[in-house]
Amino acid sequence: MKKLNIKKSFKTSNFKYGGYSTLLTILVLAVLVAVNLVAGKLNIKKDLTQDKLYTLSEETSKILNNLQKDTKIMLFFETGKKDPNISAVMDKYKAASKKLIFEEHDPFKQPQLAQKYSKDGKNVGIGTIVVEQGNRFKTISYDDFFGYTVGSYGEENVDSFAAEQQLTNAIVYVNSDKEQILYTLSGHDESALSGDVISQLQVENYSVQDINLLQGNAVLNKGDMLIVNSPKRDISKDEAEKIKSFLKNGGRAAFFVDINKEVLPNLQELLSFYAIKLQNAVAVEGEANRVARSQLELLPELQSHEIINDIKSKNMLIFTPVAQGVEELKDKRETVKIESLLKTSDNSWAKTNLNTTTLTKEGKDLTGPFNIAVAITDEDNTTKAIAKLIVVGSSTFMNSNINQATNGANLDFIMNSFNWLQDKKDGTTLRPKTLTSESLTMTNLQKLSFSAMVVIILPAAILAAGVIVWLRRRHR
Repeated sequence: MKKLNIKKSFKTSNFKYGGYSTLLTILVLAVLVAVNLVAGKLNIKKDLTQDKLYTLSEETSKILNNLQKDTKIMLFFETGKKDPNISAVMDKYKAASKKLIFEEHDPFKQPQLAQKYSKDGKNVGIGTIVVEQGNRFKTISYDDFFGYTVGSYGEENVDSFAAEQQLTNAIVYVNSDKEQILYTLSGHDESALSGDVISQLQVENYSVQDINLLQGNAVLNKGDMLIVNSPKRDISKDEAEKIKSFLKNGGRAAFFVDINKEVLPNLQELLSFYAIKLQNAVAVEGEANRVARSQLELLPELQSHEIINDIKSKNMLIFTPVAQGVEELKDKRETVKIESLLKTSDNSWAKTNLNTTTLTKEGKDLTGPFNIAVAITDEDNTTKAIAKLIVVGSSTFMNSNINQATNGANLDFIMNSFNWLQDKKDGTTLRPKTLTSESLTMTNLQKLSFSAMVVIILPAAILAAGVIVWLRRRHR
């Protein structure tokens, strides 16, 4: 039996290399421990979440820096049971502004205080946050801090964190002295705004009310905003004149108009005053990379405008299924400025026969490209008042399920449009931060390209590499 020489084993190359590895591991661990200790002492923290859940945006920082009055934020939680996620966000706000005063209250121990801030069916209970300045306050329930989607079995799933959006907009609201009213036109079988849009409008401090201009006492005032959402019947001449007068005095309006078999001459005449015409023809996209599934499900090209520049910079897509073009008329006043927001490709056409069963281009069909959405400004020569309009050849793109398919890009486009109409900068791009992996929206061309990569190109490359290695070894 061979005698083991322990002393000699310490001099082997294996021991030396093993010793170096062990020493290096100890040094790395020591550095990590030291870094953690220093970071703990200096309270250094890094937000590594995908959507920066605990980092305040530039918009919020700007708003907080411009606060002129002390604003109180009251947190109603059971003693010792405050949500750590909410605490982390509050710490960021506390560090960002000395104008924010934070208080913590237990609604069980202070029921009278909780009752004071309960209104409009909103009761202050566990998890409620109240933002107050002067005589104005806004309550935010715990559920408001999270976004939910309904699963295939009816279950609710948390998919976004909206703490910054809710808090910052509440701070803006209590520090503002005017109410932003948004009127939705009624009386013509208009479609209702989707729940997503209504909820977002309320978060961003808009008051949504219906208005029927056929009623004698109904009037639109400067500073109001009018939404005309997919009317099935035409407006009257009197209504058209009221809306035109409202716009000429600096009014703001958004028109979301679907393709309609019934002619809407009064609405068309109103829009022609601003040099546009709804084509009432179904847009068909011929470019594979500009559609979702069918040629009617458009993924129009985002143009350059402050409404969509942020969406465009994030490489997000806006989905507009079944839309019509918004045509710019040649007879246009010099004061009217029309800017394209969403546009189809050059290889697109529009079906003028709404009863057709084919998407193939026919003789009477219109030739693209088409503007699907435009922004319009018009300055009155006499009053110098500036009218602003958004016109979109579709309303279905505002549906909640379609918005979810674009990871919120459609809702961003809608809200940015409303904020642009109102010259509103605060909170323009504040949206809930996702807690889930984003769904991938792909065009048909992208799907085909990725399929070819996985099924053909990668296997072929691996096979080629294997053959090359085999040939080299064979000839050695």
